[in-house]
Amino acid sequence: GDPVTGMAGRIQARHGATKSTRGKYSDALCGVDDPWTRFWWYARHNAWPRHAPMLAAIGRSVNAETAVRLTLKASVVLNFVAAYLLAFPSSFLGNLLGLPGDAPLLYSSLLSFVVLIFGLIYAWLSRQPNVYQPLLFVGAFGKVCFFLIGVGLLVLESASKGFVGLLAGDFVLGSTWFWALYLHHSQHNA
Repeated sequence: GDPVTGMAGRIQARHGATKSTRGKYSDALCGVDDPWTRFWWYARHNAWPRHAPMLAAIGRSVNAETAVRLTLKASVVLNFVAAYLLAFPSSFLGNLLGLPGDAPLLYSSLLSFVVLIFGLIYAWLSRQPNVYQPLLFVGAFGKVCFFLIGVGLLVLESASKGFVGLLAGDFVLGSTWFWALYLHHSQHNA
C-alpha cells in the first residue's frame, strides 16, 4: 500500500508502525506512548479515537488562530498589570504578591518598560490580519522563560508564591502560542 505521509509517516518511521487495513490512520500511532504526540497527531488529522469524545470536541471547537488572538489580548492585560507591579513594587498589589519594595528604580523601571512594550506588541499583533509567526515565537519563548526564571527564584526563596502564580499565566499563554506555532508548522510542512 501507499505509505502514510506527513506526521503520520514520521511517527511510523520513528516507531515502526505500519498502516492498518482497518483505516487510514488506525495504527499510525501503534507503539507511541507519549500522550502529547498522540494528541497532536489526532488534532492534526482530526482522527479522534472513539474513546476520547472530550478531546475530539476540544480539537474541533478550538481554532488555533482564534486561540492565539484571544490569548494575545489576555496577554495585553496581563503585561499591563505586570508592568504596573514592576514599576511600583511597593504598591498594595506589589506587597500582596510579595514583591520587594526596595527594588532599585533603575531596574524596576527598565523591566517595567520592557514588559509594557511587549504588551503593546501583543496588542498590535492581535489586530493584524496574519499573526507574524517569528514574533509570536519570541513572545512564547519569553513568557515560558519568565515563568521558569520565577520558579527558579522561588526555589532559591527569592520570589514569592504569589508572584510565581502570576507568572503561571505567562506559562499558559506561552504554551498556547507554542501549540499554535506547532500546528501552523505541521500543516504547512505536511
